[in-house]
Amino acid sequence: MTFKLGFLRTLSDKSLNTLPLYCGVFRSFRRPSNSDRFRPIRTGGWSLRSLRLDSVAVRIRITCWLTWWLGLLIAAGSFAAVGATPPPTLVSKPSENLAGALWLLEDPSGKLTLDDVQSPTRQRQFVPWDATRGDVNLSYSDSTWWFRVRLQRAPGAPDAWILNIPDAYSKFIDFHAPGVPVVNTGHGRPPDQRPLLSPHFAFPVRLADAPQDFYFRVASHYAVSFPLTAWQVNAYSRYTLKERLLQALYHGALFSMVAYALFIWLSSRDARFGLYAAYGSALSLGILSGNGWGGLLVWPEWRNFDEVSSGLFLSLTVPALILLARSVLRTRDTVPVWLDRVAYGAAGLGAIHALAMLAAVGNAPLTALLFRSLPLLGLLAIALLALISWRVRMIALPGKRYFMLSWFALGLGVVVGALRLLGWVPTNTLTSYAIQISTSVEMLLMSFMLASIIREERQQRLLAQSRLIDVLRAEESRLERSVAERTHALSEAAESERRTLSEYLRFAALVSHEFRNGLNVISAQSDLLRKQAVDNAVRSRAQVISQQVARLAQITDTWLKSDQILNSPSPPQIEAIDCRDWLEKTLQNRPDGFNDHRIAWSVADDATTIWADRTLLEVALMNLVSNACKYSPPHSLIEIQTCAMRTGAGISMTGLRVTDRGEGITPSLQARVFERYFRVRPEGRVSGIGLGLSFVRHIVEQHHGHIDLVSQPGDGSTFTIWLPDRNAPKHP
Repeated sequence: MTFKLGFLRTLSDKSLNTLPLYCGVFRSFRRPSNSDRFRPIRTGGWSLRSLRLDSVAVRIRITCWLTWWLGLLIAAGSFAAVGATPPPTLVSKPSENLAGALWLLEDPSGKLTLDDVQSPTRQRQFVPWDATRGDVNLSYSDSTWWFRVRLQRAPGAPDAWILNIPDAYSKFIDFHAPGVPVVNTGHGRPPDQRPLLSPHFAFPVRLADAPQDFYFRVASHYAVSFPLTAWQVNAYSRYTLKERLLQALYHGALFSMVAYALFIWLSSRDARFGLYAAYGSALSLGILSGNGWGGLLVWPEWRNFDEVSSGLFLSLTVPALILLARSVLRTRDTVPVWLDRVAYGAAGLGAIHALAMLAAVGNAPLTALLFRSLPLLGLLAIALLALISWRVRMIALPGKRYFMLSWFALGLGVVVGALRLLGWVPTNTLTSYAIQISTSVEMLLMSFMLASIIREERQQRLLAQSRLIDVLRAEESRLERSVAERTHALSEAAESERRTLSEYLRFAALVSHEFRNGLNVISAQSDLLRKQAVDNAVRSRAQVISQQVARLAQITDTWLKSDQILNSPSPPQIEAIDCRDWLEKTLQNRPDGFNDHRIAWSVADDATTIWADRTLLEVALMNLVSNACKYSPPHSLIEIQTCAMRTGAGISMTGLRVTDRGEGITPSLQARVFERYFRVRPEGRVSGIGLGLSFVRHIVEQHHGHIDLVSQPGDGSTFTIWLPDRNAPKHP
């Protein structure tokens, strides 16, 4: 507009000087004649040439002269129209959009004051805004802008009004009203400086019956947007309540969906739900900051952070959304490797952009540059998602349909928002809130996507489980047949083993009988030889024969008892045994080998009765005493005691304890001494076949008891048989 005015002024100053030149050009085209010669005439200071009225040259000159003066008058009229004072806007409705009443002045230096812009020269430089383009949107600009609006109260309208700018990104706004101190506010200033505590910028004014000029000085590191509306006070209150309700519903819905996804992620550890929660959180915080609520309520003291918070959180939505797309669409398996790597790179670029936003706190030029690149980052993410979705369009994936619809809705909003910032589409309520509207639809569709994923994967699991059940049932039938066949085979094998065992026991009894008969004959003959021998050497040899015969008889008895005890199917005959009477009778006739040791026994007052099979208990006691005598020095003391114990579960048990003063057992061998045919020192001087302690353990287990061993090398050993009382459970 400045260029237009300058051109018109230049044209008006030089028009008279150029007019004779143009007339001379036309004159040069005629043929000279005597009748057409000019004669100078002096009239009112102008020198003209006398000429005939019917001359062609005269007509050309007059036409040219009239044309240039007509153009000059038109230019002067245009010039006067530009510099004229605009008519006031009468406000009477509850709300008036003032886009058509705004006049703009650009201040590239940012140093103009109110007095400067009120000068006649600057007033002529104001240009009106074209209201057909919607609200004022000047795209990205480093200049400071002055906005002038001339208002007048309509007859019957209230005088109290509120001028509202529903835009939270203007860094500085200085409001100048007639007769009122300047109001300095904006996104880059503390919320306490705002006339009304609101996420937007609202200015209470008093309108008079005469026209009044109001001036706004605006600067922004984001797109310069100035949607100005005049509100009556009550109407503005209703408007703010509705807006806050809508924002609460929007963020409440986002919070509920994010919380639900986060709960599922914590319970299932499914990365898709965690990424959805991260994306929804970053999106909610970005929108919250972009609408001005973040700096007003969440971080009111962090002004520098508030300037970049919106860009920071919206940048974080890019990696979260791309990683969510990779997880939902399984790009590692469904798209080429290069495209998957490009997706990774775009996610990394979004994270870097977010870090740059955080690093740009307090740096206005860098902040402005990053904000201007943010729409390009969003468009890049949308284009990448479109390419990935095109590549997987024919692949069946859980939730793919809802995901593609969601990013389409998001892409539409991002494109509209970017075009609005560039000034390519009109600025109105729909385009201003395009991203927020699209993200609400997107988050709803993404919640459907997650529900679809849960449903489809659950159906797949149920189908897999059904197939697995069918396989298991077939396998179960096969196993039942195999078990039946195996059971039949085992029954036949057990029956065969019982018959074999019966034959074995019968054969063992026959062999033992015949073997003992031979041993008895040898023992009787050796006793007779010892008695009749005159020579001491013969007597000594007969004594050796008798001792070895006794040893063979003892081994034979042990072997027979082992078969009878270990292979007997009949349970023990439990009865109450008086410990004093039983010990006295059992130890009265000491077997061979006991006479070289001192045996002492005692009965505790709380352990006078033990519940056991008398025969089996005697076998167990004799084996323990025999081992104690074998592994103890001659003439050492062997102690036999009874004791009682009550377990933590209330089970009462009676113990039979045998203690020797022998060489003891090392801890590493104590767990094996109860194994069959195990001996601590097979090559030692002590005879035996390693069956005694295995008999004891088997007898104790038949009584549902247990046996304890306490031993240290060089300190002897203590074996304690614990048997439950009659009323105790069978399995303590």
